[in-house]
Order: sequence, then C-alpha cells, then structure tokens
Amino acid sequence: MKTIKIIIAVVAVFAASSSYAFEEENFLGNNSVRQEIRELQRQVKQLERRVRQLEREQGDSSISSRWGCYLDDLRAGGIYGTGYTKAEAKGRVLEKCAEKDGTCFESSVKCSTED
Repeated sequence: MKTIKIIIAVVAVFAASSSYAFEEENFLGNNSVRQEIRELQRQVKQLERRVRQLEREQGDSSISSRWGCYLDDLRAGGIYGTGYTKAEAKGRVLEKCAEKDGTCFESSVKCSTED
C-alpha cells in the first residue's frame, strides 16, 4: 500500500511539474526547460529505484496476488507482462508491444490474477 502511495505521488509531482515547465517556457526559453525536464527525469528514476528497493525489502508478503496480462498481436506476436496491479501488468504489455512496433490497443489486452 505504501508503494502505491509513493507511485501516485511521483506521478502527481511529474504531471504538475511538467505543466509548470511548459508554462515557464515562454519566460525562460527552451534551454532551461530542457534542464528542468532532465532534472525531473533524474528524480523520477531515483524514486523508482527507491520503490524497487523498498519492494525487495518488504517482500511480496503484503501483496496477496499478482496480475498477468497477455496481448496477441499479428506483428509483435504474443506479449505477456506481470505486475502487482492490473494497471501495471497492462502497462508492461503495452510498452513491450510498442517496442516491437505492434498494433497496441488497451482493449485487446486480457488480464487475470493468480491467487
């Protein structure tokens, strides 16, 4: 639960900061906006590493099930992804599909949980 809160906070900060960065572009110019974006990306990666570290320390005992999602695409082939939430598993499948230049529609992804 704590991990989910951290992830939500990271997304909220990133979303708020990115809109702020684009508003500032008119005043500060492209170079400072790029610098701010790089700094935010670095901070997000640092938080992701911290979340993974906390997950390893916690173990899977606090999470009762994992999700698995599958997408069968003509160009990309069969793609499978797992995650602690349905959204995480679905996101991994869509990310892999995009990397393989497949036709990736969220509605085509099928998910289930293992108990």
